[in-house]
Amino acid sequence: MPIACLVVLTCAQALFDSKEAPEGIYLTFPIALIFGLGFALMGYLTSVIILIFIEFPFKRLVQICLLPYISHDKVL
Repeated sequence: MPIACLVVLTCAQALFDSKEAPEGIYLTFPIALIFGLGFALMGYLTSVIILIFIEFPFKRLVQICLLPYISHDKVL
């Protein structure tokens, strides 16, 4: 998933640079564990949702509409 890296970085940026914590966040081990699991879970879930609803339909649209005109394969 090419978009996963950007989504995880955006989630981290939104969490740590929010207005609710302008001076930063005091991290204990349980809080760091929750943040780490949250980053992993929310980053990948958001990436999968973007993949399903944006990237895959766009790819399929290009394959259906544009590929027959630029391909040399007569079966298409």
